[in-house]
Amino acid sequence: MSRYTPRNSYDEDSQPLSGTGTGSHRRSSAGYSPSASSRTYSIPVSSASSADSSTSVLETGVIEKVMGRYGFICCHDRDLRIFFHMSQLVTDESHSTDDFKAGLEVEFKVDKDSRTTKPVAVQIRANPAGQRPAVERLSISERRYEGVVDCPAKPKQVRRTRSLPQNNSRATYEMGRLSYRDNGESFYVQFSLANVADKRFVPQQDDKVSFYIGIEKLTNRQEAFNVTVLEPASSGSEQGTTRGIVRDLRDTFGFIERVETRTRIFFHFSELMGADPQVGDCVEFVVREQQDGRQCACRVSALPDGSVKMEDIESAERVGTIEVGLDSARKGEDSQTGRLKCIINSREEVLEFADREFEGSYTLSPGDRVYFHHCLTRNGQRRAVRVALCELSVDSPRERGIIMTLKEGSHFGFVRCCEREDLRVFFHFNEWLEGKTRPAPGDEVEFEFVESHVQNQRRAIRIKRLETGAVEYIHEEFTHGIIQTAPKLNRSGSKGSVNSLSFNDTREREMEPGVIRIDGSASPNDGMTVSYYERDCSDPRTVPYPGDEVVFRLCENKCTRTRTAVKVSVIRAAEMLTERGAVVALKTNFGFI
Repeated sequence: MSRYTPRNSYDEDSQPLSGTGTGSHRRSSAGYSPSASSRTYSIPVSSASSADSSTSVLETGVIEKVMGRYGFICCHDRDLRIFFHMSQLVTDESHSTDDFKAGLEVEFKVDKDSRTTKPVAVQIRANPAGQRPAVERLSISERRYEGVVDCPAKPKQVRRTRSLPQNNSRATYEMGRLSYRDNGESFYVQFSLANVADKRFVPQQDDKVSFYIGIEKLTNRQEAFNVTVLEPASSGSEQGTTRGIVRDLRDTFGFIERVETRTRIFFHFSELMGADPQVGDCVEFVVREQQDGRQCACRVSALPDGSVKMEDIESAERVGTIEVGLDSARKGEDSQTGRLKCIINSREEVLEFADREFEGSYTLSPGDRVYFHHCLTRNGQRRAVRVALCELSVDSPRERGIIMTLKEGSHFGFVRCCEREDLRVFFHFNEWLEGKTRPAPGDEVEFEFVESHVQNQRRAIRIKRLETGAVEYIHEEFTHGIIQTAPKLNRSGSKGSVNSLSFNDTREREMEPGVIRIDGSASPNDGMTVSYYERDCSDPRTVPYPGDEVVFRLCENKCTRTRTAVKVSVIRAAEMLTERGAVVALKTNFGFI
């Protein structure tokens, strides 16, 4: 038994030297060098295959990855990922061992591992010229054959590494199959989309085609080349030519909106009979039913702009009333359909409209009055398009509040409801009805309060800005008072209410307000008191304690007719009994004495 030695044993001609083994088949002598520090490995190869390695066919490939002292090569000539050891690298003046990295084009010979009988790459050299021409690998017939598509070729998605070559056609296409007759016998040959002569005419099921047959010299595998469609199949699965407009484009496929049904149909770029289309282009295509029962568009060709009209739209603007609205929180989950009631030709009619036809991003509620245009589709269906809000429904109860916070970098915030004990509710910018102007903290607003189906969340919708002072009025003069009780957490608050709030809103919801006794009160029970929260203090770092003398402004809530203290500032601290102690523990933002 012979094996190749590590790379540092090469001679001047860069050919591996053969050494004689000990005859033992133990692991230590068959696959590893005796040096434990260098950890250099070698590949045991059978003597028969070693003798034939000089006469074996030279192959080409690209290094896929290198992992320490070994790696893998992706072959160009066959679908094989072959192992190699660094001891088989053949260097020269222009390429050192460090140059053999992922992505390098190489040429090599294939040998067989005597232990595993698996193929391994030996005598690996850099191949700066890249892959050899196809004429060196293929033998193409001079005769052109004719046959029928037995199974069409399809593109397939594969996981591709950065080091793989982009011209590997068999890695990106799923092979199809052609059947043909020669000398009275039937034969089959494979083909891929890369071997189609004209990409505008991709062979489909039962199409009559002509082709050449190529034979790979290394593997003797046959494959059809220069496949050309001679006669398309008159399959009953095709439903004739129809028209539409391209509505969506992805990497290798897209969707067309059909003119007769207003539904979208899938098409692949391999079915294009011309240049790549753009969104909004008018096209003509043939509808084909696939094996799984779904329909797709094939033989897609471009049409002049304006040649496809999806519907006839009236130029006159009409007014209607919403019967079934649209929920902005469900936008993107599924397609919604709304309905409106209107008068057309002195007769009351109900028209449907899709959510994409609504020119706003906010919620539409039943009873809203809207502008729209009446349209008649090609299949005779009446619809409403270009729907825009005219007037909010008078039946929807409106509440008032103040915008408290806006989330930085996002499109949502929180409104403090003045009619619900200062409850803070979530709102999204989509519900802002003031056009391009953005909401700001402190804005007094009017909105509708709803229970959202998303995470059982309460939210404000259809928000409009009010004039300053419409919700709260703050007196200009300051009032003196004494802190009677300080705000504190409501320990008896139910945990169930937490689910109806968002993010950190539970903290303010569970706070009990403090009480300030206004100067001039004879006793704490004479009713001249006002409540306040920690957020109402001018400086949150100096929170007043019971007994502190403070000044504040009175804020009157015009919705509930209640008064609260704002802009609370300490002017004289109460005398407190001082004690002494020692700090025994410190946590993140508190400690113990």
